[in-house]
Formats: sequence, C-alpha cells, structure tokens
Amino acid sequence: MQKTQDNQKGLEYGRFSQFAKTGFLLLIGFLGGVCKWKKLQSII
Repeated sequence: MQKTQDNQKGLEYGRFSQFAKTGFLLLIGFLGGVCKWKKLQSII
C-alpha cells in the first residue's frame, strides 16, 4: 500500500514539474519578446 502512495506522489510531482517548466519557458519567451519589442521601439 505504501508503495502505491509513493508512486502517486511521484506522478503528481512529475506533473507539477512539467507544468512549472512549461510556465517558466513561456515566461522567458514572453519577457524576451517584450525586450525585443522595446529595442525595436527605441530604434524607431
């Protein structure tokens, strides 16, 4: 019984870390896009 509980925790952690990675990458991409856009604005 204990083993299945640990496995469940591992699955939940895996799902959470996947979600966190995705959100982190989206945030980085968004910030990078904003920076590029601001640089373009300053050139114009």
